[in-house]
Order: sequence, then C-alpha cells, then structure tokens
Amino acid sequence: MNQRLQVAKRIAWLTLWFVIFGGAFLIPSIEMPWASHSVHRAMMPHNTNAMILQDEEMDLPFDEELIADGRILFERTAGQVGCAACHNAFGTGDSGVGPYVRGVSQENILNALEGIEEMEFFDLSNEEVSAITEYLRWLGQYDAAKTLIKRGAFSPEELTVKAGHKIQFIFENADRSEHTLSSADLDLEGLALPGRKTVDYLWTAPEAPGTLTILCTDCGEGVSLPINVEAAEE
Repeated sequence: MNQRLQVAKRIAWLTLWFVIFGGAFLIPSIEMPWASHSVHRAMMPHNTNAMILQDEEMDLPFDEELIADGRILFERTAGQVGCAACHNAFGTGDSGVGPYVRGVSQENILNALEGIEEMEFFDLSNEEVSAITEYLRWLGQYDAAKTLIKRGAFSPEELTVKAGHKIQFIFENADRSEHTLSSADLDLEGLALPGRKTVDYLWTAPEAPGTLTILCTDCGEGVSLPINVEAAEE
C-alpha cells in the first residue's frame, strides 16, 4: 500500500508540474537525446509521425511474444502503474507529462530509468526492459494518428496521413456510451469503442493521395472523420 501511495504521489507531482508550466518538460538532470524531437512530435495536434529507428534495427524481425508482454508492462504493470501513466497509451506523450517514446532504443530507456528520479522506483528486470523496448520498437514502425470522440463529435475534425505509410489510428472515446466506427475505405467494419476507453486500429495508407472517410454510426446523422492522404516526402 505504501508503495502504491508513493507511485500516486510521484504521478501527481508530474501532473502538477505540467499544469503549472503549461507544457511538456524535460528533467534537466539527465540528457535525453530523443526528447526535444519527441516532445515536438507529441504536441502536434493532428498527425504524429512515428520516430524512425535505424534501418538495420527496423529490418530485424519482431518478437510477437515480447511485444505482447511489453504492451502489458507499458500499459498497466510496470512500476504498478504502467509507463502509459505518464507517456500516454501507445507512447504518444501528448499529455505533456512524459515525452513521446515510440521507437526509442533500450539505451534510452535504461538512461531514463537510471537518471530520472521519478522513474527510479520502477525497478524493472532486464527481461521487462527488453519487452518494453520491443513493444516501442514495434510502435515505431507506425505513424500515430489520434482523435477524440466527445459528445458524439470528432476532435480534431480530420486527420492527415502520408501515402504508403503504416498508420496506427488511436480512437479515444471520452463519452460514457459506446460508439461504433465503420469505413469501407479503410476496410473497417463495426469497430467498437467502449465508453471512456481508447482503441487502436492498424492500417496502411494507399499510395495515391485523396480523402477517405470514417463514419461514427451512432454519433448522430452524418458524423464522420475525413482522412486526408498526402503524398509522402521523397
């Protein structure tokens, strides 16, 4: 119980820091080489492009078992609260408490665990760090495109993605009631969004630019989310 109270106090401290200073922050006592780049990405309002690892790292095969274990640790169990408590679900860091961490290396994670006071209590094993690293490496291959459904409306009202890129749509339902999403354009049929939950959907954008549509079938008449596919930079 005392450990849980300590965890809650640390998270409350981080949240208070964010409220007072009004944005993402960096702990000055440790150098985080990915952080300034990541925080910028995390604060982008419409589309967040994934941090790309070195080609040789991304070409390595993924370990599905490690990814599954890493996701559980990241979302719920690491340090009894999960990494998502500060870095948000799927590592987007858009609350400003912790930075964007999709695609960061194991070295980055170890440096943070050892050098950031608010993370020292996590006390993760080597196996747990490896699992979280693999999960974040897997996330790093996807561009994150996030939207909120509140009072039956999308916010932002549209999303922009790059042609040919792998996309992870992140749908956060702020309403108490369940909503359902469908899109013939995205081969998406009856995706259920439970009330007050976040659900993701993996998709690869077409090579041709254009505008596609996702419908919320129970948000109200004509409530939809345009997906603008832009030509990828060469």
